[in-house]
Amino acid sequence: MCDSLRSCAIIEDNGLSAAFTITHELGHIFNIPHDDERKCGRYMALNKHNYHIMAPTLEYNTHPWSWSPCSAAMLAKFLDANRAQTQCILDQPIERRYYDRMFEDPAPGAMFSANQQCQFVFGPSAELCPYMPACRRLWCATYYGYQMGCRTQHMPWADGTPCGDNQWCHRGECVGMAPQQRAKLDGSWGEWKNWGDCSRTCGGGIQKALRDCDNPRPSNGGKYCVGQRERYRPCNIQDCPWDTPGFREVQCSEFDNKDVGIHGVPPKSRWLPKYTGVSDNERCKLYCRVSGSAAFYLLKDKVLDGTPCYRHGDDMCIDGTCHKAGCDHRLGSEMRRDKCGICGGDGSTCRVVSGSYNERGSFGYNEVLKIPAGSANIEITQHGYGNQKEDDNYLGN
Repeated sequence: MCDSLRSCAIIEDNGLSAAFTITHELGHIFNIPHDDERKCGRYMALNKHNYHIMAPTLEYNTHPWSWSPCSAAMLAKFLDANRAQTQCILDQPIERRYYDRMFEDPAPGAMFSANQQCQFVFGPSAELCPYMPACRRLWCATYYGYQMGCRTQHMPWADGTPCGDNQWCHRGECVGMAPQQRAKLDGSWGEWKNWGDCSRTCGGGIQKALRDCDNPRPSNGGKYCVGQRERYRPCNIQDCPWDTPGFREVQCSEFDNKDVGIHGVPPKSRWLPKYTGVSDNERCKLYCRVSGSAAFYLLKDKVLDGTPCYRHGDDMCIDGTCHKAGCDHRLGSEMRRDKCGICGGDGSTCRVVSGSYNERGSFGYNEVLKIPAGSANIEITQHGYGNQKEDDNYLGN
């Protein structure tokens, strides 16, 4: 969205209905798919054949005045999960002249007659076809005359176009004309909902609470609510047992022996987390690699809340964005581990264990040093015989 080389679209000017196409392409820039794509399936279960502005094609059966349930969910998901990529839309617009003009006239059809709408599409000699139903589709006669047939692009008359005595078009229907433009109603936040489940059982999870802009909902061009739509708090902050698999490792393993739909990846693959070579702004996406291979893939747009941003670190991912946290698994905490790995420690409990081995050992395994359980900051150095870079000795554990 905020990439100046990619946040663009090419729109053909085909009259006032180009507004629908512009909105459709803006939807794609916000990562919204078509209503009939597989990722929309669970959102469109009760709305399978009722396509909205993100229909694959804008045609006769499209209802282009509204977003589908899938579009609404995907837009909210994109804005919540890609905050590093959407910073450019958080600033206040410098100019508001276009916003203010939205309310100078009640509707575009009040500014442009049906004949003018035809001319925008088919040229200066076009006019409204006289014997077609009003509002639903804009049928126009071209310079050949309506005796030679009328043409349409299956788009409706503009809202506000007169269609009878004291009637005008509204969303493809001829309805009674509103006596006056309705007053704007600004939105206001509703109450916070209950806290949700914790995202982790140990190691620092996250709980969320949401609120909606529905008290009341904005309407007639009123302002949307400003402020936080969701809030967080830490939960299950106790450390996990030492033998617990890493949280990112667990998420990758959920794809083991599954068909992930990636060409060339066998369904019986085992997946491991990808740590190195991932840019900072993508640390909260789930990149996994195939075991025994260097090939890695993006398996989820975001990791689960509470996942550490880095392999060795305390900052955690929330909604696809890395947030500062301490070793106590609390958001915003400055607490760090000392050199012995004690959270909040000052190093006073540390005990240095060291040892060396410079013996002519027997063939096979030879014990060098027993490292105490729970040790941290372990450093092992091997020197070759006669300061050579290589020798025939290998370290094992």
